[in-house]
Amino acid sequence: MEMEGIKDKFEAAVRNKGFCSIQELDELFSGLNSVTIDEMIGEWHVGYLFTEGTGSRFESFLKYCPIRLYGKRFKSKNRVQAWLFRLWGLRFGFPGTSAVLERIDFRGTISTSMVYHYLPMIDHFRKVDGSAIMGIMEIKGKLSTYFYLRRRDH
Repeated sequence: MEMEGIKDKFEAAVRNKGFCSIQELDELFSGLNSVTIDEMIGEWHVGYLFTEGTGSRFESFLKYCPIRLYGKRFKSKNRVQAWLFRLWGLRFGFPGTSAVLERIDFRGTISTSMVYHYLPMIDHFRKVDGSAIMGIMEIKGKLSTYFYLRRRDH
């Protein structure tokens, strides 16, 4: 599928709050291009692509949770703030959620991934375009959450 069609499918999944099947999200992810470490540098807002049957419960939790995960900050390959939070308008990160960016082969494509220092997790990224990234969080070798990043305007 051409990139314009894939971008349209991605935007539809975001508008639909990501209530898609795992197969649909897997196909979308596999159609995206590799992203370089340099393309990841900057601050990004995070959103979730929920799968059928799990989205409404997770969305309800996020709605009433006072601490909100709002993004990720990539300063360099070795300086990553994996989780940036917001609480009552204040923005902050936790030192324990630091990570590094590495080039990793995931599902047959070498792309940039974020490897957490203190957690058994890896986020694998693929590029939708210059301002949007799709990701899959892998916890101990099992796929967990689909998400997306949008570049934060300065």
